[in-house]
Amino acid sequence: MAGRSAAPHVAPLIERLNTKYPGARYELNYETPFQLLVATILAAQATDERINRVTPALFAKYPGAKAFAEADRAELEKDLKPTGFYRNKAKAVQECARALVERFGGEVPPRMEDLVTLPGVARKTANVVLNNAFRIPSGIIVDTHVQRVSQRLGLSAQTRPEKIEQDLMRLVPQEEWVQFGPALVLHGRYTCTAHKPKCGACLFEDLCPKIGVEEADEGGEAPANEEAGAERQAGSVPSLAGQLPPDWRDVLADEFAKPYFRSLQEFVAAERGEFAVFPPDEDVFNAFRFTPFEEVKVLLLGQDPYHDDGQAHGLCFSVRHGMKPPPSLVNIFKELRDDLGIPAPAHGYLESWAKQGVMLLNAVLTVRAHEPASHKERGWETFTDAVIRALSARARPVVFLLWGAYAHKKEELIDASRHVVLKAAHPSPLSAKKFFGGKPFSQTNQALGRLGLTPVDWRISGENEAETKAMPAEPEPAKTAAPPAEPEPAHPAAGVPRTALTSLHSPRHAALLPEDWRHALADEFDKAYFHKLEKYIDAERQEHAVYPAEDAVFRAFALTPFASVKVVLLGGEPSAKKGQSDGLAFSVPPGVAPTPALKNLFQELRADLGHRVPRTGCLEPWAKRGVLLLNVVLTARAGEPGSHAGRGWETFTDAVVRALGARDKPLAFLLCGEAGARKEKLVAGGRHAVRTLPEPASREFLGTRPFSAANDALEKRGLSAVSWRVYVP
Repeated sequence: MAGRSAAPHVAPLIERLNTKYPGARYELNYETPFQLLVATILAAQATDERINRVTPALFAKYPGAKAFAEADRAELEKDLKPTGFYRNKAKAVQECARALVERFGGEVPPRMEDLVTLPGVARKTANVVLNNAFRIPSGIIVDTHVQRVSQRLGLSAQTRPEKIEQDLMRLVPQEEWVQFGPALVLHGRYTCTAHKPKCGACLFEDLCPKIGVEEADEGGEAPANEEAGAERQAGSVPSLAGQLPPDWRDVLADEFAKPYFRSLQEFVAAERGEFAVFPPDEDVFNAFRFTPFEEVKVLLLGQDPYHDDGQAHGLCFSVRHGMKPPPSLVNIFKELRDDLGIPAPAHGYLESWAKQGVMLLNAVLTVRAHEPASHKERGWETFTDAVIRALSARARPVVFLLWGAYAHKKEELIDASRHVVLKAAHPSPLSAKKFFGGKPFSQTNQALGRLGLTPVDWRISGENEAETKAMPAEPEPAKTAAPPAEPEPAHPAAGVPRTALTSLHSPRHAALLPEDWRHALADEFDKAYFHKLEKYIDAERQEHAVYPAEDAVFRAFALTPFASVKVVLLGGEPSAKKGQSDGLAFSVPPGVAPTPALKNLFQELRADLGHRVPRTGCLEPWAKRGVLLLNVVLTARAGEPGSHAGRGWETFTDAVVRALGARDKPLAFLLCGEAGARKEKLVAGGRHAVRTLPEPASREFLGTRPFSAANDALEKRGLSAVSWRVYVP
């Protein structure tokens, strides 16, 4: 391929890139190929600038592959914490280093076919190392910048990096590959940016077809001279309006021409030119990106973004993965636990709330680093007032959560005759005593129910799972020097992250199956049936809707620790109807009408113990008091009851019953239906109380008095009875 001429329309692009970026290289700092390999792995979901701040001390402490391979993992994680996603990165770097030591004498091999066999190294990373450290034209680097620029220039219509690389390698002579990739990266990073590209200042302005670039998104003409450029310096940066999603841009269009907004834009641009400003430019409007205008059902109003490094990312109260939750967020999680019994997550990333329709909006959207309230009264408040007014004017109702005196002032902007306003103290440590006990999460769901809207699932998935999903997945390693020519996915769900089950025994899913249960069931995870079950559920989730959601499959275990189980209430399988399954046998999410089985349970509860029929079907209070609400089968395909029976869940829950039956501490088993009755033989008689029951959905269940029977059995064995009341917050 060497010596081949460039395609005619590509030759001027190459010439201009070489003139603009002579000797272009990746902007990661390194002295050896190994250092560049490590830095490239660490650069996932982090800026090169951040990585360059970390690596000098890192490479001084760990001078080579052997030092990384032998490092204490916990200490390495601590060293990598500033890079973000530090647990995944520590694992990736260490496993890569160990492979280098074991197979290549601790040296980075200068061949594509060797590099892509290393853990965590796919074709893009290998190209970065070979192109930059060895100056070997192994291929063309394709990162997000190259992908974007290639598409806008019309060099590739593909979306997958390996296919874009194939297109570029056909167009660009091999002797240009080493220069072309890094130069295109720099062009995408500083000129052809994702938001508000600087088309007027682009060296390809007369050649670029601007594919996918709307006229409103362009950054304007280049200044005619330096003086004009100085006068328009603020206007040359990405406009604030251009960064909003189209739906919100339309809703707020009247604001952009107002004097306050132009002044705000100039102020933010000037601040970014002189100081570090949080959140990063591309994250300022994440609250709008994650929650489209028509999908907002809750607005939670904050005040100012976090001002410390790496915290703010455009969602109020939320912090990035790897960052310690600030005190206000810690207090929010405490109230979430007390309100709904939801354990505090291992991280403070609230994207899952935003994607359910909870708009996490700060009144002020930017802040100077380490200077709280430094962007106050510069125009943001006027803009976010317009956001609140627009939501208030919308036909579909919204629940507004106003926390703290500052947020309370916004109540006057809201039409309370059509919307619900819930006020509370701010969760800051200064006012947390007044915040605690307000039950804002259950109040919100009750209000949504009254408005005819689905409740919010306030649970947050575990840190490691979320980190894995957030980190960009490189293409599968190619085993030859040429990029793989793979077919496009046959199903639209292809490429979906693997399910919780697929890596259940991996430490990153500790939040899904707690450590105590994982220890009790450790022998199951290597058995053939479990591997088959994993593959089956993985395939099912890619092809169909499956209930409950991944992060709720093991919720019964999360809410009832192994040593705390006093009663096992065994059901058959989760509901196959949308919105009814929450991972607890017989239970439904807050605000969802009870199923026939649950209605009979409550009717029997009243007849047995005289308790009033609850107004909620969420049985979390039982789970928190030691009642393991376990189904024999833990998942079901949407609309197809019984679809996951006989696939391995029965064997797994047999192991659960055996593990509990082998425990010294006695407990009561309430085994419902035929599926439950089959478990009776697994329980050692004498020590435990076992009672089989008809299906709760059947009339035969009524009159069985299971609740008093369980409590009698517990008290006879010296244990306290269960409080079966289900309180409505």
